[in-house]
Amino acid sequence: MDTRSSEKETQRLQDLETRFKQCPDDEILLQELLDTYRSTGRSHAAAELLRLRIGKHPGDWSTLRTCVMLFLQAGESKRAAEILNQSGSEFKHQWEFWRLRGSCLEGLDRFREALEEYRRAAQLAPEEAEPRFRMGLVSLELGEDEEALGYFHDALERDTRMGGALVNLGLLYERMGDTDRAVEMLRRVLELEPENVEGHLNLGTLYAEKGYGQEAAAEFHRAAELDDKCIEAHFNLGLLLEESEPDAALDRLRKVLAMDPTHQDATLQIGRLCYKRGLYTAALKALHRGLDREPKDTRALYYLALTYNKLDRPDETIRLLDELLRLEPDNARAHFYQGIAYDKKGAYQKAQRAYQKADELGSKRGEDL
Repeated sequence: MDTRSSEKETQRLQDLETRFKQCPDDEILLQELLDTYRSTGRSHAAAELLRLRIGKHPGDWSTLRTCVMLFLQAGESKRAAEILNQSGSEFKHQWEFWRLRGSCLEGLDRFREALEEYRRAAQLAPEEAEPRFRMGLVSLELGEDEEALGYFHDALERDTRMGGALVNLGLLYERMGDTDRAVEMLRRVLELEPENVEGHLNLGTLYAEKGYGQEAAAEFHRAAELDDKCIEAHFNLGLLLEESEPDAALDRLRKVLAMDPTHQDATLQIGRLCYKRGLYTAALKALHRGLDREPKDTRALYYLALTYNKLDRPDETIRLLDELLRLEPDNARAHFYQGIAYDKKGAYQKAQRAYQKADELGSKRGEDL
């Protein structure tokens, strides 16, 4: 929002506040003021407005619920709980009362108590999916994945189109190593919400883990089409296209840096790609940028050393590998390339010791150097 628009919005809000003070019983004006507070991110002001109204008009569940939810949105969970407890005792027969109490306790990081409140809501409304879904989320916070799995399935039995339950089931199955079930859940999410960017990203990641490169790329392409500013989609495409379409991969990675110049992984991946394609000057530029940003990044040290080795600059190669080996003394490949650099300098005894160390470490780890 530019300065002129902001000033205009502020003036409109002030006018509404003045008019409402003059006509506090005007329902239309009240709703307009509430909508304006919400649209301008003033959740606290909207909540306080409704709190005053609760005092004048007790017994209105809709107003109380909205007030409590606005305090929660404003990050004031303690205040939300106080108001619900003070003004909501007559609504304890409603499942939504206990669902709201659970949300207040969640906001206070009292997850075990929140779970009990959601359980009471579920008992009052056995047909409702929402309490089961909330129980699943709280179980995740408590590290109880198996219980969460059951609650999300319970929610889906009551609402087969509940996208949140499907997403969380997908993530849970992925965590448990059941990628087939995870893919199934995320496909169902996208059937319901075909423009869900996060869903395409998650499904693409799963396909990549299963080795389905084309399917993964298609999901990341779709995510990027839906949101051209989605850094994760462009970065993942940069990784996936490295072998098949290196130019396209570089384009994606450069797009990431255009949006976030400090993206370390994209910076180093560009350096690595340029190194593999023999573009050593470009590789040095990218890798030095990454090393300047994070001087102990072993990936930057390693590929810088390899690049200087290709340029027959053994002194720089050895210096970088020395630094890398201080951080990772058991890096077999670093010892191996250090041997090559010493060979180029004619320091054959040092080269032999480096090769022997590489062989020793490599044989221990079964590495093919």
